[in-house]
Amino acid sequence: MGKVDQEWYETTEEEMMAYVGVLDGKKPGELLSVEAELARLTRSTYPAAQLLQRPLPDGVDPTRLEFYLDPNHFQILQFLDTSLNRYSQNPFNNDQPLAIVI
Repeated sequence: MGKVDQEWYETTEEEMMAYVGVLDGKKPGELLSVEAELARLTRSTYPAAQLLQRPLPDGVDPTRLEFYLDPNHFQILQFLDTSLNRYSQNPFNNDQPLAIVI
């Protein structure tokens, strides 16, 4: 067994969990509020800007982002998609150019 393997084998469970926490962006020795963590992990909707960032929030399925989209943002994006589809079908027949402001 190599030195690295032996060191990993001899680490305690607390040390391993601290290492995983650091990988997740936590600071060593940082105490987290149970209420805040529960709220973060059980959150069901996010604004579009947060779903477009990487890495995604914990627990978000990257193949089903529309399920996590805030209803207000979903309606706005649905409208934009409809407008883009209509525009792309015949862009030369529109009186005014399509302007999108997010």
